[in-house]
Amino acid sequence: MSESNPRRWSKSSAISRYAIAVLSVAIAIVVAELLTVFLHTEPIASSMISAVMFAAWFGGFGPGLLAIALAVLAIHYYVVPPLNSFAPKNNLFSLGVAELPRLFLFSIAALFVTFLSSAQRAAAESLRRSHDDLLAASKHQKQIEGVLRHSEMYLAEAQRLSQTGSFGWDVSSGEIFWSEESFRIHGYDKAPFVTVAMVLQRIHPEDRALVQRTIDRASSDGKDFDYEYRLLMPDASVKHVHLSPMLSEIMGTSWNSLGR
Repeated sequence: MSESNPRRWSKSSAISRYAIAVLSVAIAIVVAELLTVFLHTEPIASSMISAVMFAAWFGGFGPGLLAIALAVLAIHYYVVPPLNSFAPKNNLFSLGVAELPRLFLFSIAALFVTFLSSAQRAAAESLRRSHDDLLAASKHQKQIEGVLRHSEMYLAEAQRLSQTGSFGWDVSSGEIFWSEESFRIHGYDKAPFVTVAMVLQRIHPEDRALVQRTIDRASSDGKDFDYEYRLLMPDASVKHVHLSPMLSEIMGTSWNSLGR
């Protein structure tokens, strides 16, 4: 049922575009007849080219071609004696040779106008679709960002309750990325990243050499490690931290740290 509706709508839309082409030429005929009768002008070419432009802009190239064909027939009828009139004609094939170039030039001009109008319509439609796609992508991105923010909140709360922090180490740049709880455990204010020097600054002097060797070994061979060390906090309190490898890797090697 959901597939039939778009098809029905597409078919109805196509019919309406071609119906507009027929209607635009019909209106142009009425306008040309009224201007001829009341103003004694010959507006047939301008009225028909306007109808072709409207049909091509509204419906595209196909309806524009239909409008051209109907417009050529209308001009042919208009110039058949009695001239400049849509009154009943006796002989529709009594067209003078002098009128053939007029019909030919109109057809060429109408084709050119149809091509330009349909191309402009296609470009405008493409821009509209691109705009809609960008809006949809932006909405989807905002939804993803909302989900990520909730996930980060849940992770941060879970780490706070369990006193567990996590961090990733980019060995090539030396940057270490901590979770909020890792900053709390080490007694630092939250920052975009930390360095090995900042980590060593909090290590207990008696454990610093061991931690430095472990870091050097991990940076050279990329292997995970599992060990405990102490933190000496600015208030002279001591924290025991256990580092253990995580199942996932973040920019090199990741660990889970537990402060107590």
